[in-house]
Amino acid sequence: MAQAIVFQNVSKEYGKGEYALERVSFSVKAGEFVFVIGRSGAGKSTLLKLISRQLVPTGGRIWALGTEVTALKDREVPFFRRKIGMMQAEYGLLRDKTVYENVEIAMRATGQPQRLYKKRVMQTLQTVGVLHRKDAFPGEISVGEEARVLLARALVVNPGVLIADEPTANLDADKAYDLMRLLDDLNRMGVTVIVGSHDKELVSIMRKRVLTLSAGRLVADEKNAAYNYRGVDAMEERRIRNEQKQRL
Repeated sequence: MAQAIVFQNVSKEYGKGEYALERVSFSVKAGEFVFVIGRSGAGKSTLLKLISRQLVPTGGRIWALGTEVTALKDREVPFFRRKIGMMQAEYGLLRDKTVYENVEIAMRATGQPQRLYKKRVMQTLQTVGVLHRKDAFPGEISVGEEARVLLARALVVNPGVLIADEPTANLDADKAYDLMRLLDDLNRMGVTVIVGSHDKELVSIMRKRVLTLSAGRLVADEKNAAYNYRGVDAMEERRIRNEQKQRL
């Protein structure tokens, strides 16, 4: 099976010895569902942003859907991102735009043909279960519905890889589980799904492949796994940070 994502000794250093990621290597097969877990600051968001070329590594090489991301020229990045769906709460919905308009914006931003806008947006809203809210504004929908609209915005470009960074962070347990089941359904339809999460219970329920980060290092890679508590081990994080400092 083809590899959807490959990281080869990837590092992201923000200052001398201050690693967001340190020599991380792994690969994700097309059609896999993978969780990335770890404490705040472990490198989860950095890893996800490197895949979509929102960040550039300071070392190593990355491939995504057959493209060497680390070799892309700036002018090539928008075309590459047509293949990647990004669900990121930090880039929330525009409050003065309707649900429909918020999803359509993703098609405009990635240069999709205008003739496809309406059909694709309507189909995607139907897929995530919020088509009936297409004319509503963000302030008129629930938190759970807003999460589904953010997912629709990521899906509307028909991506080969869907990246979701803490997609359930603002949801109660029931809504979080509903959203995760929706992501699972999309994965079964062939979309490669990579989710950054701190939700221990949800990760354990889903039993997917789990990559565990600690202080920027990949410390575990397990299949059909529950939440690995090395991801919240402050002592292990401290040990790694001290080792990084000693090398200086």
